[in-house]
Amino acid sequence: MRRHQAVLSSRYARLIGKYPWAMLLIVFGVTVVCGVLDFVIVPFPSFEEPAKGFASRNTDIVRKIRTVQNVEKYTADANRNSLFNKIDDYLPEPESSPASDVKEELSQADTSLLCTTTGFATHIRVVFEADFTLEKIHAMCLFSNNRIRSRANFSTICLKDSTTSSCCPDVSLGNVIAAARNVSSCSALREVDIDEMRDILIDCAPWYGNNSLTRTCAETQAKYDSVDVPQAERNCFAVPRRCTRFNAVYIILHYLVDIGFVDALVAGSADFPKLTYALTLYQTLDPVSRATESEARDPLTMNTEASRVPQDWYISVYEDLFTGHRPTYDGVTIAGHDLDIAFRIFSGRFIGESLYIGISLLFIFVIMWIYTQSFFITSMGSLAIVFAMVITYFLYYFVFRIEFFGYLNLLSFIVVIGVGADDVFVYLDIWRHTKTTRPDADVASWIDMTLKHAALAMFVTSFTTATAFYTNAISAITALRVFGIFAGTAIIMNYLLMITWLPAVIVIHEKYFGGFCGRCCRRSDDDGGGDPGCLRKCFHGIKRLLKSIYGKFFPRFIVKFRFLLVGALVALAIAAAIAVFYKPRLRLPSNGDSFQIFTSSESLATYQLELEDQFNFEVSSNPAENENVRFVYTFVWGIKAEDRGNHLDPSDEPVHLTFQSDWESGFVFTRQRQAYFLDFCRQVRNESFYQLSKTCFASEMDDWLASLRHANACVAHETLARSRGWVSTEPYDLCCNVFLPVDSPTTFETCLKRWANGVLINRTAEDYFGVKFDGDGNVKAVTSQIVTKRHFTWRFNEMADIYDEMNRFMDRWSGANQPAGLRDGWVSSSLFFYDTQRNLFSGTLTSLGVALSLAFFVLFITTFNIVVSFYAIVTIGFVLLCVIGTVVLIGWELNVVESVVVALAVGLAVDFTVHFGVAYRLSPEPLRRDRTLFAVRQMGQAISMAALTTFVAGAMMMPASIINLFQIGLFLMLVMTFSWLYANFFFLPLCAIAGPQNRFGQVPIPRVLDCYASSSSVSPTTDDLEKEKDVKANGSAIALKPIVVSETQRRNDQGKNEKEPADENVEESQDVATAELPNGVRRHPLDIWTDHGVQVAW
Repeated sequence: MRRHQAVLSSRYARLIGKYPWAMLLIVFGVTVVCGVLDFVIVPFPSFEEPAKGFASRNTDIVRKIRTVQNVEKYTADANRNSLFNKIDDYLPEPESSPASDVKEELSQADTSLLCTTTGFATHIRVVFEADFTLEKIHAMCLFSNNRIRSRANFSTICLKDSTTSSCCPDVSLGNVIAAARNVSSCSALREVDIDEMRDILIDCAPWYGNNSLTRTCAETQAKYDSVDVPQAERNCFAVPRRCTRFNAVYIILHYLVDIGFVDALVAGSADFPKLTYALTLYQTLDPVSRATESEARDPLTMNTEASRVPQDWYISVYEDLFTGHRPTYDGVTIAGHDLDIAFRIFSGRFIGESLYIGISLLFIFVIMWIYTQSFFITSMGSLAIVFAMVITYFLYYFVFRIEFFGYLNLLSFIVVIGVGADDVFVYLDIWRHTKTTRPDADVASWIDMTLKHAALAMFVTSFTTATAFYTNAISAITALRVFGIFAGTAIIMNYLLMITWLPAVIVIHEKYFGGFCGRCCRRSDDDGGGDPGCLRKCFHGIKRLLKSIYGKFFPRFIVKFRFLLVGALVALAIAAAIAVFYKPRLRLPSNGDSFQIFTSSESLATYQLELEDQFNFEVSSNPAENENVRFVYTFVWGIKAEDRGNHLDPSDEPVHLTFQSDWESGFVFTRQRQAYFLDFCRQVRNESFYQLSKTCFASEMDDWLASLRHANACVAHETLARSRGWVSTEPYDLCCNVFLPVDSPTTFETCLKRWANGVLINRTAEDYFGVKFDGDGNVKAVTSQIVTKRHFTWRFNEMADIYDEMNRFMDRWSGANQPAGLRDGWVSSSLFFYDTQRNLFSGTLTSLGVALSLAFFVLFITTFNIVVSFYAIVTIGFVLLCVIGTVVLIGWELNVVESVVVALAVGLAVDFTVHFGVAYRLSPEPLRRDRTLFAVRQMGQAISMAALTTFVAGAMMMPASIINLFQIGLFLMLVMTFSWLYANFFFLPLCAIAGPQNRFGQVPIPRVLDCYASSSSVSPTTDDLEKEKDVKANGSAIALKPIVVSETQRRNDQGKNEKEPADENVEESQDVATAELPNGVRRHPLDIWTDHGVQVAW
């Protein structure tokens, strides 16, 4: 088996060595085919809906919520061809209820100011830093008239008054005061008008504070006199008429001034309070599409002649007026704005800022060029990273058949750049070491030896990073799932190209360019002499500096200050743990009513992040801030909570309902089933969460039957039936003497339909009704809605209690002890955000656990030393704590991107530690101090370069205004910083203090892994095999013991080498132990032969 693997490996090496151009052409051809299919057949990804896919899918909570929504949709759209029908679709048509005699009378100010009977629609909101002074109010009016309303095509996007066909005025402080003071316009206001409004606000603010002054008070006082006013509206009649005149006070306090100003007025401040922010609302159409159908039917809110509203108008306003930070116009400063276009311009902005990814690739290209000293290798290595993304996109769409491409997928390019650069450094380092120790071998042997070491090293790092990505595929959040699949596949494709494309590139460079710098960067005479070029001098200057740092300074510093370094970094990890778990601690998302897509420095996000909660109408629109909004429990029987859509495509929402077996052909209400529903409706009222029943059909029907048992009611209904000519197969008074439950299902269903018809006479189509009939009058489902005492909240713990409460209650009304057909009932409520929080939390823990477990497994099978593996996993844990602790201190919450980076941090942090751990394990030195020196000298330089490239990739994202680009960039910088810091100054010092010596902690390799160990070893060249045959022929034994270069001898050799300058094209070899076989048979310097004769490869 081992011989067979060695032969295959050698054949592959010889193939690349002999036909490198063929390998390049094959890879290039495959990539071109994939690219053509990608860009010709696959539609270009659209990022116009950035929030798409960021919701949970196919979880228990979401399936139930979606099913309830579909039930309500089918009910609202009920007709003969629909799934659910109102009962009066097949019963005699009842008379409609008489229209109200009360005529709505609106004040002139309401109509002229708001242009609607129900409120005002706004899509432009501008917040000013302003005082309640005439000068500032005039300045705000001037800005509105000169810079908004006077713009070209404003008349096409404004809402228009139905009587005058002119644009509705903007709702501003100046316009409201002008209307209240009967002034022609805000620019005509005088100081006396401002003073009068100040007095009115001082007098009327307390009425607003105690909720007596509401938006409908002006309307109520116009409709009713003090005797006929409804009880619910009586508070309005206590409010002075000057406070409700033109509704001006309410509009100012509720919409146009900041909460601090209102609170000071309500508290009765002795002096008129200072106004901080003033808001102006422009009554305009939606920036993208037509108004809603309901608006289109209302001539006061919709210009029915307007076609699709061009979003270019809104974008031009943003670009001309609001791109700067708090710009000042006409003597007033703009604090923030909301044009309702953040999602609209996201796609273009995201594509534009993807340029930062290209810039990061350029910077990494320069770093790679400096390190490799070859433009050819650098350019071809960078091309391999691009090829990996092209092939990944092909597999994503054509093989995995995933049509949804979220913008998070592109963020994986940043990580692939860093990992790809790391792979190039690793392969090139091993290639150089191989050439140095085997200068007489042929190219095929160099490839064979390099691949057997580099392929394993790159596989370890790629496998851990890819697995960290793939763990997101188990998430219930669609955007995370597809991101994990795409990013993990991109890492695997990058690895495959690094073991196919890159070796061929190195061979071509070796054959045709000569040396690692090549002819293009040096000048030489025919005899090989001459002065080196400036570029080569630069390269070798940097190289000597790095060798000095990692050959002398770092090793001495790490060993000398090992106790201090370990203590300091342990203290740092403890401080990070306090930040993560105690204060301020990692928190779940706190608001489910917003979705941030831009950073706080972007003016598009200022209103949402800083100003939205400064105005009462915005605060009251948040259900968590409105004490009148409560959770409603919806109980469902007869329908399965299923999601048969494509869970990887957020556009493929479930639209069909699946009925339970006993309900498919119509539910039969036996006596036992009737009793079940009747008991349910009665007992739910005794629960602590119950406030009122929105619909519970059994108790409502029972009350109706009780009312019919009065003779007069039965006679009245029978007379009504005769007068309308209703024909019934059963007498109407059948239900007059019915007591629930009844023995006959037919009698129950007849009375149910009679009662349902009477109920629906007084209900609109939008009203919720619990019994769902099909077109033939069969009962297909039953629902019940209970309004609870639980106030709406976004808090995770409170929603978790509500979720447990409603399910504990429903568990008592389902299960095997309930009547057949009623055992699978379920309950749902508005817990969509809770489900997202819960999945983020559980998904992050799962991904973290899988990634850490895998990291330990990889470390162990790579070193087979339990002590080194334990130290490494502790190091990774400390890195993780520091990264999370830092973002917690910055103010991040555990949102979607944060969930990704937590798991990914393990995959990236393991790379540096595993390199140092393997180097320590494979050191030929017996003592821990010398092993530590060996590890830092062998791997320090390559690890630092890999950290630098990924750090630069992240740093290039810092100017991005899109929050997720910024976050992934900052995350990469943090992970690289702490991973490099802890790998160098914690893991290595810890090994120098208490690392294993000799074979302490070493686990014997199981025989089942013997083939793995052998396959990782370096196979001998043809010359070596011939020498071994000669040795065997002479009867000599082969010594499998490496020649160990002692630390003292190494230092002596290093001193000699410093006196004698080395050839620039030959790597220094004094840091490497050389293993030799008899008669000159040589092995790779990083191979360590164990006492059992089994090789473990680096």
